[in-house]
Amino acid sequence: NFFVQQTGAGATAPMASPFAPTAGQFHHLALTRNLNLWTLYIDGAVAALATNSVVLPDVNAPLRLGETEETGLLHGRLDEVSVYSRALTAGEVQAIHNAREQGKCIP
Repeated sequence: NFFVQQTGAGATAPMASPFAPTAGQFHHLALTRNLNLWTLYIDGAVAALATNSVVLPDVNAPLRLGETEETGLLHGRLDEVSVYSRALTAGEVQAIHNAREQGKCIP
């Protein structure tokens, strides 16, 4: 499963989606949030939508990728991780996915 979780008192999971990656195969994951709409993209396509107004933790709090406090670690590699100051459009997410091994196209 892929999920976003806020830790601490009253923790919630604003988005969760089944995800069973194929071992040895590249996968592109992107998560956008525009107001209360969360969109998860897997390999350039929308995989899940969620509406949730949860307030995210302080921007100075640690950001964990591929790890949760409760369920363990990602068994794989992360490459070209980015955090943007706005929600990318579906077209921008698709362009990044389509860039493949040539590298990310900065929107």
